[in-house]
Amino acid sequence: MSQETAPRRMKRKIANEANMTGQQTTPMSTTTIASTIEPVNVPMPTADEVFQGALYDPRILPDYRGSYFQLRQNKLKQLNIFDTPDNDFRLVPMHETYAKLRPGTLVLAVCEAHV
Repeated sequence: MSQETAPRRMKRKIANEANMTGQQTTPMSTTTIASTIEPVNVPMPTADEVFQGALYDPRILPDYRGSYFQLRQNKLKQLNIFDTPDNDFRLVPMHETYAKLRPGTLVLAVCEAHV
């Protein structure tokens, strides 16, 4: 019986700048994505415009940026998320959801399971 062995894998050393003589070294860009984002002037909904099922421009969300979000006709729908009793159980506007629902926030939900 002949036993075939897998080729042995070797670790390669990564060349650093000291070993790269004669090569042009250019510093890497340190710009962040946040510095390349253009500010968007979208009016935030007022308290009168916040009601369940309302439709908003999705650009009001703080993380709605970049090339993945080139939507033209999509709308952001107001969800049925209520604030604390201290704020009279008002609906939480969609652009404030990240500030209101932080890690550690207690969430009570009424759910239905369908199989």
